[in-house]
Amino acid sequence: PAGGSRLIVPINVNPGTLPRMTWGAWVRTDNTGSGLRKVMGHDNGGWDRTIGMDNRNGPIRYTSFVGNRRPVVGPPGPANTTDWTFFAATYDNFAN
Repeated sequence: PAGGSRLIVPINVNPGTLPRMTWGAWVRTDNTGSGLRKVMGHDNGGWDRTIGMDNRNGPIRYTSFVGNRRPVVGPPGPANTTDWTFFAATYDNFAN
C-alpha cells in the first residue's frame, strides 16, 4: 500500500555484525516519477545498507547505498508500474 507501509525485522545488518551479506526483494513501484525510494535498509545515521530506487542523476533506476560512500547505481530501472522485478545487493565489508 502507498503511504510508507513498512515491516520491521529484528535482525542487525550493521557491517560490524554482518560484514558479508546478500539481500533482495521483489518490487513493483506505484510510479516511475521523481523520488528516492527505500525498499529495504538499515540506517543508524550513516545509511549503512539500503536498496531502493533513485533518480537524482537521471532516470529512475535501482540502487544500493553503502554507508557514507557513493551509491551503486545503474540501469535498468522499472519500466512501468505493472511488472514485478527481483533485485538484490551483496555486501562484503572485507573487500573495501
